[in-house]
Amino acid sequence: MMNNYTDTAIHAKNNTLAYCFRDGVIGFAEKLPEGAIEIASCINKKRLYEFINVRARHGYKQGVLLVPGVPEAKTDNEALSALIDFINWISSKPRPDITFSILEASEDD
Repeated sequence: MMNNYTDTAIHAKNNTLAYCFRDGVIGFAEKLPEGAIEIASCINKKRLYEFINVRARHGYKQGVLLVPGVPEAKTDNEALSALIDFINWISSKPRPDITFSILEASEDD
């Protein structure tokens, strides 16, 4: 699992969260599932989905969104690095209504 990270995202109650698991699959929910890492949050679920949808990699199965590089990562550290790169890339075009997670690899890697 990707658990050596610091997540400093702050979001309002009832926001929709975009998150991913170690396999790189992106999901959306109001509560972060156990074992998932938050990517971003927004009060408007449709707006968040559309924003992530055009930036994520699309899986072979219709409707599956992936964080680029995470499924192929051989180690958890490589996966975390790919997730951090993805968040940095999508947050480079900020949206006033979307809050992005700030992830940093821990020093004890």
